[in-house]
Amino acid sequence: DRVGRGGMGVVYGAWDDQLKRTLALKVLARSDYSEEERARFEREVRLSAALSHPGIIPVHEVGAHEGTPYFTRDLIDGTTLDNDCVEEDLTDVEIVRLLTKVAEAVSHAHSRGVLHRDLKPGNILVNGDGEPVILDFGLAKASAGDTQLTAHGVRLGTPMYMSPEQGQGFQVYHRSDIYSLGVTLFEMLAGRAPFQADSSLALIYEIVKAPFPPIMEWMPTTPQAAADIVARMTAKRPGDRFNN
Repeated sequence: DRVGRGGMGVVYGAWDDQLKRTLALKVLARSDYSEEERARFEREVRLSAALSHPGIIPVHEVGAHEGTPYFTRDLIDGTTLDNDCVEEDLTDVEIVRLLTKVAEAVSHAHSRGVLHRDLKPGNILVNGDGEPVILDFGLAKASAGDTQLTAHGVRLGTPMYMSPEQGQGFQVYHRSDIYSLGVTLFEMLAGRAPFQADSSLALIYEIVKAPFPPIMEWMPTTPQAAADIVARMTAKRPGDRFNN
């Protein structure tokens, strides 16, 4: 059965006859991959499969069928963080607890040279025990056709959460993930995204050129410590953000 869909592809619940259990099978959107793109995709997935952290869903298999890349991972019951934000009135304490655990998982991946490049509430799943796990870690760079833009031939992350350097088509590295996580924290605490615009290009322009809005402007009750953390995570200059 189909259990999810996004710009990147379709996720099915599938029976693995070798492991004798149900897994999530993600089939990527494009079928016209070049050999170089497919090799890069497989290399990135295998790299992320080597990660071992309770906050990262493990990948089991990667391959291609009739030219369409796919991979399998654990099938976990739960809801993504963006749905939790809509359906539940999360307290600041709970928000900080969830994002702290996500940050620990991100740090683990960074320590092993793996970046996510598309961190956002929709890529963070909260399981039945109330614990967050990150979806598709390390796949954003290797995949194509997801909720991304192309500028001068460079694929970027989801516009609302991308860093200024992503918006300008510059190299993306670990501090870019930190920026995206900071935007996620801002949105969860303030109940809205920091930048809003009528088009993706206008949104990217705001992210690159406009000052990042202080969260206190939208949510004055935000604890000062949390506001300071958001401000540093979302600094325009990558060197001014946390290192990890």
